[in-house]
Parts: sequence; C-alpha cells; structure tokens
Amino acid sequence: NKIWIQQLNPSGPCKAAHIYGAHLKFSAGRGVGGNVLPWENSCWVAGTVLEEMPFDKITVTALVKRCDISSNTFYYHYRDIYDLLDAWFHLELGRFTGEGTDWHTSTKAVMRECQAHPAKIYHVFNALSRDRMEQYVFSLTDDTFFRLVQQQTADSGLPQERVEEIAAFCRYAYVGFFLQFLWNRMEADIDRSVDRLGELMTAFVRSAMAEPSN
Repeated sequence: NKIWIQQLNPSGPCKAAHIYGAHLKFSAGRGVGGNVLPWENSCWVAGTVLEEMPFDKITVTALVKRCDISSNTFYYHYRDIYDLLDAWFHLELGRFTGEGTDWHTSTKAVMRECQAHPAKIYHVFNALSRDRMEQYVFSLTDDTFFRLVQQQTADSGLPQERVEEIAAFCRYAYVGFFLQFLWNRMEADIDRSVDRLGELMTAFVRSAMAEPSN
C-alpha cells in the first residue's frame, strides 16, 4: 500500500529555490565566472519535479528537457536517474548537517523539512526500496553515533569492538525511528520524540557499558 500523501496547493516559489542557492555556492568556479553550468541545474530541477510526481514516474527525457540539456550531457555527469537522486539528496542533506551540528538538531531540522514538503518526501519514499531508504537515513548520521558512543564510553576501558557494536545498535535504532516517522504520516511531536530517543540511547549506552563483553 502506498503511504498517504497530502495534496499540496503551493503558493509562491517552492523550497527548491533554497536548494538552488546552496547549489550555486557548491558549484562556484565550475562554470565561466563561477556561473552554474546548465547540467548542474538538474539537481534543482529534480527537487522541483519531485513536488509534482512520484520518483518512479520521472524520466531522464523529461528532466533533460526541463534542464535544457542533452541526454548525452546528463549521462556524462550521472550514471542514471538514481545517481541524480543521490546527488540531490546529499545536496539537501548538506543544508542540515555539518561540523558543530549535533544529531538532535540536525534530525529535528530534517524532520520539520519533511513535514513542510510531504508530497516530495512520499514521492521518493513510496518509489524506493527499503534498502535504499535505509541507506539515505544512514547518511544522516555518517559516523555520528560512533563518535557519540566513544565520548560516552571514554575511560571506560571498553574494547574498540564493543564500542562499535553499541554504536551500530544506536544507528539501527535511529534508522527505525526515522522510518517509523515516515510510516506514521510524519505526525509525531518532533521535539518530544527526538529528545526521547536521545534519552533512550543514553540509557542503553550506560546499560551496555555495565555489561561485560564476550
């Protein structure tokens, strides 16, 4: 069954305008005088089109027409449409993550962005495999939980392997938490749910530290 999609009736420019601004900065210097090259607009166009239709209905033919580039140009820079989706996702993700940003803050910001653009989110979510969705959610954390567990277990004498096991458990718990948020129509109280997840993880790490490793 397809997950519910709220119908949008947007007024004014869509959020993709902000994505485009980030892409301009990211691409500075690539084109003449720092201008974005035509093929680079494809990330912005992908975000716009995802507001309009499911990802599995988007074709390269339609995209290159809206980007005003040739198919050869597209395939020179992207292996396929999934490669473009990966580029768009990581460009979006870069708006919420970065050095000095803790996982609580980043997660709340991403979840609020999802709530603000449900059609786009479910146009992707309903069209992709569970494995690929998990891969994207994993990207939200990178090695965040490993560093977090390292900090909480400092001077505990736990072996590296044990630290990695605890961090992996926390990361999979995070994936389940985020996917559940999407399955439940993104109706959760974001601040409360993320704070509660943090409390549960902290309690788990403390408990795991107290148990002897085999």
